[in-house]
Amino acid sequence: MNDIAKCQCGTLLPDEDPQNRSKCPNCGSFQRVFSKHEIEAITLNDAPPLSPDERRRRVVQLCCRFMRNLAFHRAGCDSEVQRALLDTRHPQAAFWREVHGNFFDISVLDWCKLFADRRGQHHWLSVIDDHDRFEADLYTTLSITAEEFEKLVEKTKHYRDKFVAHLDKERVMLLPALDVAKGAVVFLHERLVQQGRGHQDWSGLATSPEELEQGFTQASREAETVYVAAMDR
Repeated sequence: MNDIAKCQCGTLLPDEDPQNRSKCPNCGSFQRVFSKHEIEAITLNDAPPLSPDERRRRVVQLCCRFMRNLAFHRAGCDSEVQRALLDTRHPQAAFWREVHGNFFDISVLDWCKLFADRRGQHHWLSVIDDHDRFEADLYTTLSITAEEFEKLVEKTKHYRDKFVAHLDKERVMLLPALDVAKGAVVFLHERLVQQGRGHQDWSGLATSPEELEQGFTQASREAETVYVAAMDR
């Protein structure tokens, strides 16, 4: 791979210096030589920030993915599926148990992006116009207090941090309940639909609460079909 140098002024130079330093004919300064893949990384890091529409689409995408993975996971909670496929005596139990757990973990990861990582790129704070009204309406819709919702955030984030993103020293793993979490995602998606200034950039995603719920139902049926086919073998 041929190396190239990039000056601080942005000028790209061929590698003519055996010590990986080239003089820029544009500004006269020296800059170390970067490989081509390093230059590509620098270019990506210099990319402009996401536009409001791009960020909103990504949040909607996370809402849809959370619903889909939660539906897949819950289909695997069926008692017959648990007995037939997830029992350790089944020859493919390791696969099915891993799949079942991964659906849950992806749901947790995506939910935390939306509600737990307040400084994250895709937290609801980054896409909702009126923060105070959103929070008040969210708690009313879910029939919980701000303190109760914060406890849900803490429990979900604790599981994510200690057992999914990392594996710490704790011996007891408590799975967060995702019923209220699902309601929060449904509410966020609906508020984005109401707030939306057009959905032309939502191609392939749910553009109404009804479509979001239909997607959840469709994912549930899809997973059930897969599980039934596996149990019939």
